[in-house]
Amino acid sequence: MQIIENSVTAIVVTYGNRWSQLVKNIQRLCQIPEINELIIVDNASQYNVENKVSNLKELKISISVIRNSKNEGSSGGFSAGLRAAQKTKTPFFLLLDDDNLVAKNALSNINKNGSDILNNPKGVIALYRQNMHKKVFSRDFDYTLRHYQNNFHYFSLYNHIFKSANKKQRVNSDFAYVVTAPYSGLLIPRQVIDDVGYPNKEFYLYVDDIEYTYRMTLKGYSIYIFKNGNIEDTEGLWGGAREKQPEMQAFFKVDLTGRGLYSFRNRAYFEQRFLMTSKFSYQINRFIYLFAVFILFMPKTKMGVRRFNQILQAEKDGYSKNLGINKKYKLF
Repeated sequence: MQIIENSVTAIVVTYGNRWSQLVKNIQRLCQIPEINELIIVDNASQYNVENKVSNLKELKISISVIRNSKNEGSSGGFSAGLRAAQKTKTPFFLLLDDDNLVAKNALSNINKNGSDILNNPKGVIALYRQNMHKKVFSRDFDYTLRHYQNNFHYFSLYNHIFKSANKKQRVNSDFAYVVTAPYSGLLIPRQVIDDVGYPNKEFYLYVDDIEYTYRMTLKGYSIYIFKNGNIEDTEGLWGGAREKQPEMQAFFKVDLTGRGLYSFRNRAYFEQRFLMTSKFSYQINRFIYLFAVFILFMPKTKMGVRRFNQILQAEKDGYSKNLGINKKYKLF
């Protein structure tokens, strides 16, 4: 199946006071011939998104706005967007954050280079984000599903010792196979919804995209990052704090810890439910990683100890399946 003109419904989730990012996203999507419709999920923004959109002129695509009375997080936002997208007639859905700018030729380039994947009824494509995917294309192989078993925050003692295990040679240098992918830039065929369902709203923020795409993989879908389908992140990750350092290292440097705590909690839940095949191996990996965090990253101050204990408590919540919104996790 080709990605032809008007064959894609884009879904953008926004929140807060982010019109300056959102309007650039809208204007860019209007310049991409493959986009037929845009669904904006307004997660209780501080301004009237629908009024702002209605005042835009010369829009070349249909735009609808779904207003949530409270911020439902990324999981609730994309879940609402996908439910609305199912009522459209387009064969593909493109998921985006409000600060994403899709290259004008990103979708047309897939037709030129990715016919094998497009012809695969269980092929899913993720567009390339340099701040996340540059390292993936620095190698000529891909990791298999087994590589991630018993990982703790992507660390595995087994993988560290047996570096050549659980790898496969990459066939097409423009496409990297991955087991999971972020929402931003995820281009999915509509039948994915029938097979996999929707994101888990209980995650609220962070790791919900990893869990959702991992379910795709378990259902037999193959996810490929497309190197020549570019997305620019105009804001970055955690305002730039995470981009060049491990997540737990960044956690000790940010002012507000809520994002990190949601991430740690949800990842603990995800790892226990989906990745842990040997409790002993998983706990070994967890101990080594947290010991390294304690020695290398944690400031030897009261604040450092307090934040380290917050990590442990967040993980305890995840292992105990205490998900949903946690008022102790401060985001603003």
